[in-house]
Amino acid sequence: MLAKAESAGVKHMVCFTNRWMPQYCYLQRLVAENHIGKVYNASFNFTANYARHAGYHWKWDCQHGLGALGDLGSHMIDMAIWMVGDIARVQASLMVRENKAHPEGKPFKLSNDVVNLTLQFTGGAVGAIYATEVAHLGDRGRVHQLVLHGEKGTLELESDWTRYTLRGIRDDEKAMQPLAIPENIMQGVDQNTSNWEYFTKIFTRQSVSTRLFIDSILADIPITPSFRDGVKVQAVIEAAFESDRTGCWADVEQLGNAK
Repeated sequence: MLAKAESAGVKHMVCFTNRWMPQYCYLQRLVAENHIGKVYNASFNFTANYARHAGYHWKWDCQHGLGALGDLGSHMIDMAIWMVGDIARVQASLMVRENKAHPEGKPFKLSNDVVNLTLQFTGGAVGAIYATEVAHLGDRGRVHQLVLHGEKGTLELESDWTRYTLRGIRDDEKAMQPLAIPENIMQGVDQNTSNWEYFTKIFTRQSVSTRLFIDSILADIPITPSFRDGVKVQAVIEAAFESDRTGCWADVEQLGNAK
């Protein structure tokens, strides 16, 4: 798909939703602007509860889905690459914690609902991704926790998409400081807006997701995340399955070497 889209000269996009949420955009900008210097290590956690005591769904059937690795892990892999850089190697442990019976009683192989990945980035950083669909979160349907440690400091983000805490510490500071998202990222959306109203305003007032795709076509400007970003994520997913199968580290096929 990537090769055909690029040879045809058409726009292409992957809908990694977090790329357009202000808290993640600002975190990525801080890293890119050297706010904490070179990243030494980072962790990306995505916990959700919708597979907890749940019935059959194609996502948890190995014939049709990739489990939590493809469902949640793909978004955290994209975050890791976006913020830290390309991933060179991965060591994975993919687990099934809850049985999910087929409604017609048919046998099927369950896909993973808990994911642990250890990462080595091409730039020298190390990291980890944890994703689960069977966490007990109460009224919080899903939670992201991102931590980046660098030579100059640390950045931390906890978010359930609509509510978030972003803070950091640098150099000789003694305590974590809250970080306010600049207006040129918020674009008129109130940071104190509660819950889903915040999410809704982002996706109705800003050029994101499908609107961004159309705007990029009309203005003939580059667009990200693209199929190229999707291929990078898929390469990590393939390496993770290989690592889980063999119990060893697996190299990630780099896009430049892709067949």
